[in-house]
Amino acid sequence: MKYIARSTRKSLIIAIIIGTIGGLTAIGMFSLSGLMLSKSAFKVPLYTLMTLVATIKLFGVIRAICKYYERLISHEATFEMLKDVRIVTMSRLFDNFLAIQSTYQLSTLLNRTVNDIEKMQNLLLRVIYPPIIAMVTTMIVAFVYAQFSLYAIIVFVCAIVLLTLVLPMIVSRYMKRIVNNKQAAVQQFEAQLMDYQLSYEAIKVFDTKQNYYKQLLKRQSAMERMIDKEHHIIIFYDFMLNTIAMVAIFLVICVMMVDPTLNTMMYLSMVMVAITLFEMSVPMIHYPYHKNETDASIQHIDALNKTIHYDAINQAPQSITLNDVSVDHRLNNINMTIQQGQIIGITGQSGAGKTTLIRTILGLEKISGTYQLNGALVETPAHLLEMFNVMSQENHFINGTVADNMMTEVDDATLNQWLKHFNLPFNSNSEIQSFGENLSGGEKQRLHFIRMILRDKPIWILDEPFNGVDRENATVMLNYLKELQHHTIIIVSHDLSVFEICDTLYLIEKGQIIEQGNATLLRSPDAQLYHLLQKQLLSI
Repeated sequence: MKYIARSTRKSLIIAIIIGTIGGLTAIGMFSLSGLMLSKSAFKVPLYTLMTLVATIKLFGVIRAICKYYERLISHEATFEMLKDVRIVTMSRLFDNFLAIQSTYQLSTLLNRTVNDIEKMQNLLLRVIYPPIIAMVTTMIVAFVYAQFSLYAIIVFVCAIVLLTLVLPMIVSRYMKRIVNNKQAAVQQFEAQLMDYQLSYEAIKVFDTKQNYYKQLLKRQSAMERMIDKEHHIIIFYDFMLNTIAMVAIFLVICVMMVDPTLNTMMYLSMVMVAITLFEMSVPMIHYPYHKNETDASIQHIDALNKTIHYDAINQAPQSITLNDVSVDHRLNNINMTIQQGQIIGITGQSGAGKTTLIRTILGLEKISGTYQLNGALVETPAHLLEMFNVMSQENHFINGTVADNMMTEVDDATLNQWLKHFNLPFNSNSEIQSFGENLSGGEKQRLHFIRMILRDKPIWILDEPFNGVDRENATVMLNYLKELQHHTIIIVSHDLSVFEICDTLYLIEKGQIIEQGNATLLRSPDAQLYHLLQKQLLSI
């Protein structure tokens, strides 16, 4: 109930009251129908029958009005609740980004969150107020009709308790496991399907035996089996609800037949009440499946909404020290000190842990070991990004002008001067398409390099900055880096020739630093970096 605001709760209570009135009106309408038939058999005056008919018609109008406003108010309350949940969750996603990105796979988190919020609409519409209306209506009917046949009312109450509480609790426990298994199977299939769609061209060329496609079909079959199992449970639950209701109606009839206190005139009326009550209640208590879904959704959203506050650390970084730092299975016992003004080079094979090391330096990873900034301990994840300029392997561009894509205030003359300096064939007003689709790889790298110049942060981290950049323009970029004063530069690259400008080099393999030293390692026959450089030179 914590995601239901006070105004929404008021609307929910009003919907329950209106829904209960509508239910009682329906029961009263059919009860009067039964009474009218009984009186017809006893040849009562015509005006009595006409009064009953008019009352039944009036009840029908009241029932229709109640149904309209109950739906209107309950759906309005549901949409208001979903709006509040969306706002809170999205604000928490931004506020808790540091913790969330270190815990979840961001590519699937947003899709899961959207689905979870949509499923929460069932919290009001199917889980909370329909069973309450069924129980409240039954209690009122029991109170009113107990004077006619107490035994029949006992059957009513026992059947409704069995339908709304006992059976749903039993089914919910079993359904919870089924729903969790189904959701896991769906997520696995969707993740593999997305990979298949994104990598379709490569799979088509290299996976000649269609192994990946066969794995995808297995995931699909597993998902379909779990969905079928879930449907079978839902069908069985529906069968049990209708069976209990049918048995209860027959028991009511049997009890009334042997009840000596029952007025004969009320016999048919009570039968109609029993039929109407159970016919109305059964569709309102299909909530075990939706309860499990909404419980899982609330659990997911709760995990995102746990506020973890990180103070922004924005100070002049004189040194960053990693002592015995490990990040799960990706980094092991990393020891590294980065001093202000140094140029650091990091290299290693794909999957060696370079990107994880960069994320660790940025303060984005939860680590074991110690992270020190200017000699003071920092607990990561931490809000350190204000100290860094970062160039990733994929830098984002929006649909707009070159000036728009700088993401900062800059006059056209200054920007055009930088564009000319880095040999870019356009000016500040040139149009860039979404994702930089009209730019070459080298143009994207140089444009982002200008972004970093304009942002002017004390630590630069460049991940493969010269991918797609020709040798001449790479030299221009390197010369600029060498001329930076009091800036710390960290370059991650497979191209070892760019490391001649570096003060310290690190070679990473399987999450560990296996070699470190200055640029002389590139010229020492005893160093692994030297042999790697020679292989690269021979392959040119």
